[in-house]
This record gives sequence, C-alpha cells and structure tokens, in this order.
Amino acid sequence: RGGKPVADVVAVSREVSVEHRRFTLAHELAHRVICSTGHPDVKLEESVHHFAGALLVPSRRLLDEVSRYSGRVG
Repeated sequence: RGGKPVADVVAVSREVSVEHRRFTLAHELAHRVICSTGHPDVKLEESVHHFAGALLVPSRRLLDEVSRYSGRVG
C-alpha cells in the first residue's frame, strides 16, 4: 500500500437521527473490539448490539439499575 498507514473509516448519514448515528458508530466500534479478540464462539451481531446498547445506556437508566443493587448512587 505504498508505505502509508491503513485506517478504518466509518461514515454515517446525516439523514438519520443523532441517536441512530451514535448507535451506528458504537456498533462499528464493537465490531473492531470484538473481532480483535478472535474468539470463535461469539455471536457477532448479537454481541455488537449488546456492546453498543451498553455503551450508550442513558445515565438515568444506569443509575436506576445500579442503585437497585448498591443503595444510593449518584
């Protein structure tokens, strides 16, 4: 490749909502992270959706879920 560095690029449409764009970017990041493990038993699309959803969980929801187990959080 002519000695130039190789980089992955992800393009997202401006025609979709910002939430959709964020999920798409998180989903693509998950592909890079999960695929780099080389684990053969991973259900890839299911795993990247879980990763993206966990990464983008709204703070109020996260605090509600965590506080159920640990008392006061915040």
